[in-house]
Amino acid sequence: MYGFLLRPKWIAFHVLVFGSIALMIWLALWQLDRLDQRRAFNDLVTEQIAEPPAPFDEVLADAGNDPESIEWRQVIVSGTYLADQVIWFNRSQDGVAGDNVLSALTEADGTTVIVNRGFIPLGSDTPPAPTSKLVRAPKTI
Repeated sequence: MYGFLLRPKWIAFHVLVFGSIALMIWLALWQLDRLDQRRAFNDLVTEQIAEPPAPFDEVLADAGNDPESIEWRQVIVSGTYLADQVIWFNRSQDGVAGDNVLSALTEADGTTVIVNRGFIPLGSDTPPAPTSKLVRAPKTI
């Protein structure tokens, strides 16, 4: 009665179905692993941003040979913005399209730091860098 199930095309169909099931199970487990990775990353960012802002040089000294340990830390940088700035195009923040404004800030000792001055929605004018001689504000590394 069910002898037709043993024909080559039916056997190939069964192999295809079981292979598809195995692939879908593997993809589901992969997605769950990605979710765990994303949650761990979000926890790390939240933890680093919660740290109080500290002087830039101290944070760099604390990093030692592990620069990833200070990623997402807020730091305090003092110096003068250079006139030029770079627009980091096509970013998204909270579902809004826009750009990030990057500016170079030079400290008194000559060290230059790139500062992400923030997000501007698409179509907005880019604000110029502050012109005061001394800038002291928390920034995230």
